[in-house]
Amino acid sequence: DQCHSSGVEFIKIPGGSFKMGSDDGSIDEKPVHRVRVRSFYMSKTEVTDGQYRACVQAGACSEPDSSDKCNWNKSGRENHPINCVDWNQARAFAKWAGGDLPSEAQWEYAARGGPGNRYQYAGSDDIDEVDFLNAFLGSTSTYPVGQKKKNGYGLFDLSGNVWEWTLDTYHRSYNGAPTDGTAWTSGGASNRVFRGGGWYYDASFLRVAFRFDYHPSRR
Repeated sequence: DQCHSSGVEFIKIPGGSFKMGSDDGSIDEKPVHRVRVRSFYMSKTEVTDGQYRACVQAGACSEPDSSDKCNWNKSGRENHPINCVDWNQARAFAKWAGGDLPSEAQWEYAARGGPGNRYQYAGSDDIDEVDFLNAFLGSTSTYPVGQKKKNGYGLFDLSGNVWEWTLDTYHRSYNGAPTDGTAWTSGGASNRVFRGGGWYYDASFLRVAFRFDYHPSRR
């Protein structure tokens, strides 16, 4: 494991194989296919407001939105995850912190918490055990990173809190998807995939196999 000068703590995720996708979700989660992932590093927590602010101050990142549901310029949110950033802003931070956005396969493999096909949510198969907050559990905003249950790799908030951008362009199914853990950026839509669900979504969006997509300029 290692810590970057940006304040981001990275955890080494050992390589392995897993079954990506789900037969229980929508068509874009199918077909379930085996993917072999090489070892890589993943941020222990979601990027915080304070970490992103340091990137802005360094001139490497642009400011996010600061409207009602955004954490930027809100008192007491330095340790909350940064939100209201588009794909390019998220990637700019990742590169400044010495890495890049994860591929969809890397994200899902890390979220599952271990090799094979572990867990429907990031840390458990039981929604009540995972202990993440969303609107249906009374949450009105994000919460500080690293406060809830971590998964098998020691990663936090991969289910819930805020959605997370990945490198991949969106495809309507996994037919033709890479099986080596790399990002799928050829073909498909111009939209980019994001994962993990947010504090204002119900449990169906927090499954590790669930996929969502937006245009990369959307925050």
